[in-house]
Amino acid sequence: MEASYNKGIVLGQQGNYDESLKAIGKLIEINPQFAGAWYNEGLALNGQGKKDEAIEAYDRALKIDPQYAEAWNNKGAILVQEDKYEEAIQAFNMAIEIDPQLDRAWYGKGLALVGQGKYYEAIQAFGRGIEIKIKF
Repeated sequence: MEASYNKGIVLGQQGNYDESLKAIGKLIEINPQFAGAWYNEGLALNGQGKKDEAIEAYDRALKIDPQYAEAWNNKGAILVQEDKYEEAIQAFNMAIEIDPQLDRAWYGKGLALVGQGKYYEAIQAFGRGIEIKIKF
């Protein structure tokens, strides 16, 4: 199981999304309750430009593990790309509630706030993300 998981991750990182999805699909068949597999399926589907399917995969991961901050973050990032700013902010807020040190979630929230024209709040979110990033 671990080999399929790692294979799917590496293939996705190389941009070989079709093969990544095959490896992840096998893993999901073996253990459909593995949130990490659904998360990685979301990454691969997003890489293919299949935004709606990627969100569905992230939602599957979140149904299994509602505390999966990275899945909330990535879902929010897609929602920003689709100009669904309010939903994106909700997703980023969930990620931040789970992991307040997740700088990417603060940055994504800032982008969503810019999309809503809430520039002051966006600057605050960007600033918080920068503070976190500088500490590491």
